[in-house]
Amino acid sequence: MKEIATALNKFQADLPQINLDATVKVTLKSGGSYNFKYATLAHIIKTVLPSLVKNGMSFSQTFYDGSLCTTLYHVSGEQINSHIPLNMDGGTMQEIGSRISYLKRYSLTALLGIVGEEDDDANIADGNTYQKKQPQPKKESNKMTKDDWNAIQGIGYNLSLTDAETKDIVKWKCAKEKINVTDIKVLEYFTPFATFDKTLAEYSAFKMEEK
Repeated sequence: MKEIATALNKFQADLPQINLDATVKVTLKSGGSYNFKYATLAHIIKTVLPSLVKNGMSFSQTFYDGSLCTTLYHVSGEQINSHIPLNMDGGTMQEIGSRISYLKRYSLTALLGIVGEEDDDANIADGNTYQKKQPQPKKESNKMTKDDWNAIQGIGYNLSLTDAETKDIVKWKCAKEKINVTDIKVLEYFTPFATFDKTLAEYSAFKMEEK
């Protein structure tokens, strides 16, 4: 586990601050209410992904045998796994989804060694009600940022691709999916590592057919 331990150490050393990007008002079953801020899963992933890729790592979160399985991968083949049993009994689909979302955030932050932000989204699973206030989207929030591009290029580098080759694959995929290369949807086809690898396989097969 030497390689992934070294990479995780470097990742934690240069990880930027994870900001609280959502506000929740919780109404308690016993009466009364309170407000707090927390970091959403989407914001956590967007913050940590460039640094993960930079250090040769990626992650996945899957469901297996009644558990949420979070796996941290390193390009060396080493990996660290976390398994949390899921309680799927009772409650509406929204309540079940709330539990899963809550566990996905905490499983990922625990695996990466990130200090957990205040997050009580699971209040709904305990019978409390809440109102979630998302911040207003920033202008051009549907556009790729520099960090997004760095994440894609970093994965390409880990796949032994040059920046020019990575850009060619991105252009090919965007043309195939009929989306602009600056659209944030580009990330869906190139992150995390396993997703980029799948896109690369499609691109390679396309090139073989051209010959």
